[in-house]
Amino acid sequence: MPLDPLQLQRWIDGTSDDTERAEIEMLLATQPQLLDDLLNESWDKADAVMPAEASDRLKAALQAKLKLRGRIRSMLWRAAVAAVIIGVMITLRRHRQTDSPAPAPEMAIQWKTVVNTHANIVKITLPDSSFVWLHQKATLQYVTHFKTNRQVKLSGEAFFEVAANAHPFTLTAGSLHTTVLGTQFNVEAYPMEQMTRVSLISGKVAVKFAAGEVVLQPGKALIADAQGVREESVNVLLSDAWTGNSLVFNHLPLADVLRRIGDHYGKHIRFDAPLPTGLYFNSVLPGNDLKAALSNLSFVYKLHFHQQGDTLRVTL
Repeated sequence: MPLDPLQLQRWIDGTSDDTERAEIEMLLATQPQLLDDLLNESWDKADAVMPAEASDRLKAALQAKLKLRGRIRSMLWRAAVAAVIIGVMITLRRHRQTDSPAPAPEMAIQWKTVVNTHANIVKITLPDSSFVWLHQKATLQYVTHFKTNRQVKLSGEAFFEVAANAHPFTLTAGSLHTTVLGTQFNVEAYPMEQMTRVSLISGKVAVKFAAGEVVLQPGKALIADAQGVREESVNVLLSDAWTGNSLVFNHLPLADVLRRIGDHYGKHIRFDAPLPTGLYFNSVLPGNDLKAALSNLSFVYKLHFHQQGDTLRVTL
C-alpha cells in the first residue's frame, strides 16, 4: 500500500483520526522503505533552487521534530522531512508562477532619416549595398538594423537599385507597399500630389495596396490616385532619366508638373488663374535650364510665365 502524502501531513500535524493514525504507524513500522520512496520522489520533483523562505521552514520543522526520542523520533524526523518537502514543492510552484520574469517586450523599430535639402540629386548607399538616388526635397527612412530588416519609407521621388539579398526589401510610399529581392525601380510619392507610382525597370516586385496585390513586370507601373489603382506601361529608358538631372514627366497633371519644376529650381509657383483640368504632360525637360523648360510648356499649353525673385507667376 503506498504512503499518501496528505495522510502523512495530517499525521505530522496531529489532525488525523485514530484509524488513520494507526494505519500510518503500522505502514511506517512494517514498510519503512515507503518513506524513503516518498523522500526520493519529493526531491526529484523539487527541481529548482530552494528559496530562502522554504529553507528556513525546513530547518524549523526538523528542529521541532528532533526533540522526540527513540525509534518513533527517527520515523517522525524522516516523515517531517517528507512533509516539509511537500510544502517546499508547493512553495516552489507558487514561486515560479508569481516571481518568474515577464517576457521582455519587443524592441521598437528605430529609423534613420535622410532628407535631400540640396539643389542636386543625392546618391545614398544603404547598409546592404543597395543604391538610392534621392530627388530634391525627398525624404528616405530606413531601419537601423537594415541588413536583416530591409524596411524603407519614402516621401518624394527616388530611384532604387536593390542588392540581391535573402531578406526582402520592403518600401512604403503613399498607399503602396513594394516588396523586392533584387531589382531596379522608380517610386514617385510626392506629399503635395494625390498620386503614387511604382515603375519597374528590371527584376520583379510585388506591390500591395488596400484592395490586393499586383506583381509587376519590367516596363510596367502601378499607379494609385484619386481614380483608384491601375497598371500602365512605362518607358524604362526614361523612368530613371531624372537621376541624370533631367525632368521626367509621365502622364502627370499640368499643375503637378509646374510644382515639380518649381521644387527643382527652387521657385515658388503662383497661379494667377485656375489651370484647366484634364491636362496631362508626357515629356523630358532639361534639369539645368529653367528658361528652356518653361519655353516647352509655354509652346504646348500657351502658358505665360513671369519671374519675380523666387516666385514664378503662371497665367493663361
